[in-house]
Amino acid sequence: MTLLDAKTKATLIGTIAVLLWALLALFTTAVKSIPPFELVSLCFMVATVFSALWISRKGGGAFRALRQPVGAWILSVGGLFGYHFFYFVALANAPAVDASLICLTIALGHQERQARDMGLHVRSEIFADRAYTAEGHLVNRSLPGAVLHDPLETAARAVRMVKQDAIETIDGKLLKTPIESICVHSDTPEAVAIARTVREALEAAGITVAPFNRKS
Repeated sequence: MTLLDAKTKATLIGTIAVLLWALLALFTTAVKSIPPFELVSLCFMVATVFSALWISRKGGGAFRALRQPVGAWILSVGGLFGYHFFYFVALANAPAVDASLICLTIALGHQERQARDMGLHVRSEIFADRAYTAEGHLVNRSLPGAVLHDPLETAARAVRMVKQDAIETIDGKLLKTPIESICVHSDTPEAVAIARTVREALEAAGITVAPFNRKS
């Protein structure tokens, strides 16, 4: 077998493995009436049959690959069995995906447009501690003024944007957009002070800070 053939075979095996893994949840929900322990046992039975076929094809020399320490067998078999057992239990008891869950998106971003086009329940988020370009994108961090550090300045700007339903850009423009969430980057050194000051400023301006509600 040439190197190219080996790579092709490896790629094919990997692709099939990913495909099977992607279908695991679908197949599991389709047979969720089967008890998890029984389902795991059936899966291992199928694996045993395929292993026996592989060993019979390779001959007695294939048994050498099975000569592993007892600890390795306990860890591998027990880990696989336990993982899939709890996986099947979780999927058997999980509720159906709620298509009306809220989709939090970056205001004026591509994801927001796509989510609205799909009819999802969208909430638009702005960044309190980041400057915006004239197009509504975040200013590159390598540029001066890209990150805001003053809690009072950041809070005042956040209140203005919420009241105006618009993003303030670095060149003074206003870009209209719904604003329903405000993010503060945790890697900003002043993040805690900014978050606290923004909330206090919003409440002082009569703006209620509350959990999301679904749109009717």
